[in-house]
Amino acid sequence: MLAKLIAEARKARHAHWVMDLYPDAMQAHGIVKNAISYKALQALARRGFAGASTVLTLGPVMAERVHPYVSGDTRVDWVPLWTLDGIQPASDEAAAALRVSRGWDPSRLVVLYSGNLGLGHRFEEFLNAARELGPSGPLWVFSGSGRGRPIVERFVAENQGLPIRILPHVDNADLAAHLCSADIHLASVDPAWDGLILPSKVQGSFAVGRPVLFVGSEQHEIARWINGSQAGWHVLPGDVAGLVRMLRDLTPEDIRTRGAAARRFAGETFSLDANVQRVATCLLKE
Repeated sequence: MLAKLIAEARKARHAHWVMDLYPDAMQAHGIVKNAISYKALQALARRGFAGASTVLTLGPVMAERVHPYVSGDTRVDWVPLWTLDGIQPASDEAAAALRVSRGWDPSRLVVLYSGNLGLGHRFEEFLNAARELGPSGPLWVFSGSGRGRPIVERFVAENQGLPIRILPHVDNADLAAHLCSADIHLASVDPAWDGLILPSKVQGSFAVGRPVLFVGSEQHEIARWINGSQAGWHVLPGDVAGLVRMLRDLTPEDIRTRGAAARRFAGETFSLDANVQRVATCLLKE
């Protein structure tokens, strides 16, 4: 609202770049529970978007969720975020050395959830699959922080003996080796948050050539990217049996093939130069 008022005072065109959609995210988060308060915040959001020449979002589903807040004169477009500038797959030697330093069996399948463990994400499918597959199953690694981390910590405390590790956030300098130390990456979004958040962690996973196992609805952007590129696997919320079956049927060749597809897709869709140019083009449209 402040930026809008400043733009209007200076008679300048202005645009909104939406990373998370509010107040919808506040309602999904449980922060706003009163219907009157929610409607008041929606009215404020409409007022904030009013008069913008462009509203940019991160994906098509988010663009659909924004439309009710904007007037007919405002363009709504979307541009995905890009990968961390310059991130490349770490060498096999660096990834292997990190696995050894962490005490991981070099021959064991490692699945990694790296990044924000927020309340908009789902963990129960991964945790229940870890329990179903037991001590001989994959090594499940959760790295990062957030409001969802205590969910994982409680599960580990109540299910001793399962191959689950919890790690802190990793600095950007060590990120490539960290991401490449796992064979498969995990991502999830609760369907209640569709169109409200779009985790950027997937960009990094694809950029280093790791396939992504995503739990979420079919309409979410990540599911569309994975299903369209064959750069991973998509499992519907609640389908623990399907998740377990997929992991049991995995072959090393399948992991390599889907990892290569992820790397190609990152180059085509998450290019820094191309997407910054797309943002500039959207902003410059009259």
